[in-house]
Amino acid sequence: MVSPTGEGSDPLDPLLAARGLSRTPTVRVPDIVGALVFAAQTDLLVVVPETTAQRARELLDVDFRRLPLEGTEHTVYMMWHESRDNHAPLQWFRSIVEESVRIDIADFQNSGTTC
Repeated sequence: MVSPTGEGSDPLDPLLAARGLSRTPTVRVPDIVGALVFAAQTDLLVVVPETTAQRARELLDVDFRRLPLEGTEHTVYMMWHESRDNHAPLQWFRSIVEESVRIDIADFQNSGTTC
């Protein structure tokens, strides 16, 4: 499980609980990259966003399957301190992130795939 603090749950847990299911994470890692590398080197699996899984397949010897669960979409926020609104390097970085998300959303919508 990806858990920056090493504690807590993630958005998948309530979806499993609603179906009478649960999981016991074997390993908690602080970021998605660490989780992907760990999964690639063991017999464990990791749950990540689909676009991340697709890109990981290109870089690592891993495969992915879509979870058979409805309601797995969630909102992601980009946040920064207001004193950095006009900070040029962060403005550039935010624009790159925003464009990447727009491309992923457009690709998803054009694919005809539904969540």
